[in-house]
Parts: sequence; C-alpha cells; structure tokens
Amino acid sequence: MDDLSNLEHKSTEKKRNYCCICSNFRGKLVDGKQVRLHRFPADEKVRKLWIKRLKTVSTGFVLKIKNDRLCSAHFVDGVYNSKNQIPSIFMVNNKQKIFKTSEVCEFLFVKLFLLSVTRLMVIKGTMSIKKFIL
Repeated sequence: MDDLSNLEHKSTEKKRNYCCICSNFRGKLVDGKQVRLHRFPADEKVRKLWIKRLKTVSTGFVLKIKNDRLCSAHFVDGVYNSKNQIPSIFMVNNKQKIFKTSEVCEFLFVKLFLLSVTRLMVIKGTMSIKKFIL
C-alpha cells in the first residue's frame, strides 16, 4: 500500500524547470533576487543572438527542446525586458564573465533604424541607394 501512495504522490508533484546553462530554478534566491525563467524569444533574430551567446560560454550548448529556459541571473540587474533582451552574465571557469550588452543593443538599434529609413525612402520614391546590406 505504501508503494501505491508513493506513486500517487510522485505523479502529482510539479516538475521543476531549470536554467539550460546553470542549475538555477524558478524561485531560487541569487544575490538577494528571486530567479525567474524565460523561454527563448519567438523573434528569430534575438533567439539566434541568445544561442550564439550561449555557445560562446558553453561550447557544447545545443537548444534541446522547445521548452528550454534561461534564468534571469544571466541578464543585467536580473531583468529581462525589451531594453535588456540579450543574456550577458555567465559563470565561466568559476569566474563571472560579463559581456557588453550595449554593443549588441546598439547594433540592433542601428540595424532597425537603417531598415526603417530605407523603407521610408522606398515608400516616398527617393531610393537612391542601389544596394543596401543588413
């Protein structure tokens, strides 16, 4: 009878999700902040930047499943939002490695700005650039 009750208990336990890079899980306290888990972005360009950054710190990284998550500890100030989209804080060989997020953000901003200017020029019929590469 004890075996049956253990099976019932296990089946009702909530599965804990972990960060795909470290052992953090939702609700864990890290540096006084509660960890949150984030799914990989739907935006393909941002998702590719995430994967590229993760492969930089973990050469064997492979996005295994659709539900892989990354924890808030990898973002500046532990916050993931539209202004802070790219993970930049990692532990590598027991040392904290911090990537400059401003370079990535500036690159994305300039790319989006140039794309919007080009579209405006095309709409107004003043497209004077023969070839525009993004």
